[in-house]
Amino acid sequence: GRRHRIPAETRDVPALALPNDEIIAPLPRITLQAFCETPAVAATMQAAVADRRMDKAHARVQMGGPAAAVEAFRAAPTPNVIVLEAVADPATLVSHLESLSESCDPGTKVVVIGHVNDVQLYRELMRRGVSEYLVTPIQPLQLIAAIGGLFADPAQPFVGRTIAFVG
Repeated sequence: GRRHRIPAETRDVPALALPNDEIIAPLPRITLQAFCETPAVAATMQAAVADRRMDKAHARVQMGGPAAAVEAFRAAPTPNVIVLEAVADPATLVSHLESLSESCDPGTKVVVIGHVNDVQLYRELMRRGVSEYLVTPIQPLQLIAAIGGLFADPAQPFVGRTIAFVG
């Protein structure tokens, strides 16, 4: 029989998973724009975009936060996912989200990365249609899992199927 060699860079590489052993599936072919305010979150976002699970996603990371997002989408169509980092007070964030909702296309999902773990703010954001609220510090895999979870179909838990023949 014929033997195939496994390239050295892929040999013995464990599948990356979150701490609770949840497998992170690759993201579908989506468009994503992130508007960051701090260098730390921008670096995390860049690391997430560079991950192989986001190969199909068309992503762009820029600075400016929610205010920049409002300006960017006044006359332009919105992507499938908008990621916003918010360092301002909750009232300012809600004001920006209201402005953004006026120009958002139906079906656009919004993920907010905040710096405070506040249940009241979380409830207010969910009531206003935000898809996900994440609190810093955040890891690239957590971000990928959160965005991927927005597109996961519970009826189809597996992304693909592997069939092996040995003979």
